[in-house]
Amino acid sequence: MREWGRRLTFRMILASGLLALVVGAVFAILLVAIEDLRSSGRQATQSRTELATADSLEKLVIDLETGVRGFVITGQEQFLQPWNAARAAFPERSRTLVSSVDDPEQARQARRIARAGRSYIRDYSSTTRTEIAMG
Repeated sequence: MREWGRRLTFRMILASGLLALVVGAVFAILLVAIEDLRSSGRQATQSRTELATADSLEKLVIDLETGVRGFVITGQEQFLQPWNAARAAFPERSRTLVSSVDDPEQARQARRIARAGRSYIRDYSSTTRTEIAMG
Protein backbone atom coordinates (compact mmCIF):
# COMPACT_ATOMS: atom_id res chain seq x y z
CA MET A 1 0.00 0.00 0.00
CA ARG A 2 2.93 2.24 0.70
CA GLU A 3 4.18 1.83 -2.89
CA TRP A 4 0.74 2.77 -4.16
CA GLY A 5 0.80 5.98 -2.04
CA ARG A 6 4.20 6.98 -3.47
CA ARG A 7 2.95 6.47 -7.04
CA LEU A 8 -0.12 8.53 -6.31
CA THR A 9 1.99 11.30 -4.77
CA PHE A 10 4.36 11.24 -7.74
CA ARG A 11 1.45 11.40 -10.18
CA MET A 12 -0.17 14.26 -8.26
CA ILE A 13 3.09 16.22 -8.24
CA LEU A 14 3.61 15.54 -11.94
CA ALA A 15 0.04 16.53 -12.78
CA SER A 16 0.31 19.69 -10.66
CA GLY A 17 3.60 20.59 -12.34
CA LEU A 18 2.12 20.08 -15.80
CA LEU A 19 -0.94 22.13 -14.84
CA ALA A 20 1.32 24.92 -13.54
CA LEU A 21 3.24 24.87 -16.85
CA VAL A 22 0.01 25.07 -18.86
CA VAL A 23 -1.35 27.93 -16.71
CA GLY A 24 2.01 29.74 -16.99
CA ALA A 25 2.06 29.32 -20.77
CA VAL A 26 -1.50 30.61 -21.08
CA PHE A 27 -0.61 33.56 -18.85
CA ALA A 28 2.43 34.37 -21.01
CA ILE A 29 0.32 34.16 -24.18
CA LEU A 30 -2.23 36.53 -22.63
CA LEU A 31 0.49 39.01 -21.70
CA VAL A 32 1.80 39.01 -25.27
CA ALA A 33 -1.73 39.43 -26.65
CA ILE A 34 -2.41 42.34 -24.28
CA GLU A 35 0.80 44.08 -25.34
CA ASP A 36 -0.14 43.58 -29.01
CA LEU A 37 -3.54 45.14 -28.33
CA ARG A 38 -1.95 48.09 -26.56
CA SER A 39 0.47 48.57 -29.43
CA SER A 40 -2.39 48.45 -31.93
CA GLY A 41 -4.28 51.00 -29.85
CA ARG A 42 -1.28 53.34 -29.81
CA GLN A 43 -0.90 52.99 -33.58
CA ALA A 44 -4.61 53.69 -34.11
CA THR A 45 -4.38 56.80 -31.92
CA GLN A 46 -1.29 57.97 -33.82
CA SER A 47 -3.07 57.41 -37.14
CA ARG A 48 -6.11 59.38 -35.97
CA THR A 49 -3.86 62.24 -34.90
CA GLU A 50 -2.05 62.26 -38.24
CA LEU A 51 -5.34 62.15 -40.16
CA ALA A 52 -6.84 64.97 -38.10
CA THR A 53 -3.76 67.13 -38.69
CA ALA A 54 -3.79 66.37 -42.42
CA ASP A 55 -7.51 67.16 -42.55
CA SER A 56 -7.00 70.51 -40.84
CA LEU A 57 -4.15 71.29 -43.23
CA GLU A 58 -6.42 70.47 -46.17
CA LYS A 59 -9.04 72.87 -44.78
CA LEU A 60 -6.41 75.60 -44.60
CA VAL A 61 -5.54 75.07 -48.26
CA ILE A 62 -9.24 75.28 -49.14
CA ASP A 63 -9.48 78.52 -47.13
CA LEU A 64 -6.48 79.87 -49.05
CA GLU A 65 -8.15 79.08 -52.36
CA THR A 66 -11.55 80.38 -51.24
CA GLY A 67 -10.09 83.67 -50.04
CA VAL A 68 -8.18 84.31 -53.25
CA ARG A 69 -11.18 83.31 -55.36
CA GLY A 70 -13.49 85.63 -53.42
CA PHE A 71 -11.02 88.48 -53.78
CA VAL A 72 -10.50 87.83 -57.51
CA ILE A 73 -14.26 87.77 -58.15
CA THR A 74 -15.16 90.84 -56.07
CA GLY A 75 -11.94 92.79 -55.68
CA GLN A 76 -12.91 93.42 -52.06
CA GLU A 77 -10.28 93.01 -49.34
CA GLN A 78 -12.78 91.52 -46.86
CA PHE A 79 -12.78 88.30 -48.85
CA LEU A 80 -9.11 87.85 -48.02
CA GLN A 81 -9.83 87.17 -44.33
CA PRO A 82 -9.86 83.36 -44.78
CA TRP A 83 -6.71 83.63 -46.90
CA ASN A 84 -4.90 85.71 -44.26
CA ALA A 85 -5.94 83.38 -41.43
CA ALA A 86 -4.97 80.25 -43.38
CA ARG A 87 -1.68 81.76 -44.50
CA ALA A 88 -0.79 82.59 -40.89
CA ALA A 89 -1.77 79.12 -39.61
CA PHE A 90 -0.27 77.03 -42.41
CA PRO A 91 3.42 76.98 -41.33
CA GLU A 92 2.70 75.74 -37.81
CA ARG A 93 0.10 73.20 -38.93
CA SER A 94 2.39 71.82 -41.63
CA ARG A 95 5.23 71.48 -39.09
CA THR A 96 2.84 69.63 -36.78
CA LEU A 97 1.96 67.23 -39.58
CA VAL A 98 5.59 66.58 -40.49
CA SER A 99 6.61 66.03 -36.86
CA SER A 100 3.64 63.78 -36.05
CA VAL A 101 4.39 61.24 -38.77
CA ASP A 102 6.69 58.39 -37.76
CA ASP A 103 6.78 56.32 -40.96
CA PRO A 104 9.66 57.40 -43.27
CA GLU A 105 7.56 57.24 -46.46
CA GLN A 106 4.70 59.13 -44.86
CA ALA A 107 7.18 61.69 -43.50
CA ARG A 108 8.47 62.29 -47.05
CA GLN A 109 4.89 62.72 -48.24
CA ALA A 110 4.13 65.13 -45.38
CA ARG A 111 7.20 67.22 -46.28
CA ARG A 112 6.04 67.28 -49.93
CA ILE A 113 2.61 68.47 -48.83
CA ALA A 114 4.16 71.20 -46.69
CA ARG A 115 6.41 72.35 -49.57
CA ALA A 116 3.49 72.34 -52.00
CA GLY A 117 1.40 74.41 -49.60
CA ARG A 118 4.19 76.94 -49.08
CA SER A 119 4.69 77.11 -52.83
CA TYR A 120 0.96 77.68 -53.36
CA ILE A 121 0.97 80.52 -50.82
CA ARG A 122 4.16 82.10 -52.16
CA ASP A 123 3.88 81.54 -55.91
CA TYR A 124 0.19 81.51 -56.69
CA SER A 125 -2.10 83.00 -54.10
CA SER A 126 0.21 85.84 -53.00
CA THR A 127 1.04 86.68 -56.61
CA THR A 128 -2.61 86.59 -57.63
CA ARG A 129 -3.60 88.81 -54.72
CA THR A 130 -0.85 91.32 -55.58
CA GLU A 131 -1.78 91.36 -59.27
CA ILE A 132 -5.46 91.95 -58.54
CA ALA A 133 -4.69 94.66 -55.98
CA MET A 134 -2.46 96.48 -58.47
CA GLY A 135 -5.24 96.65 -60.92
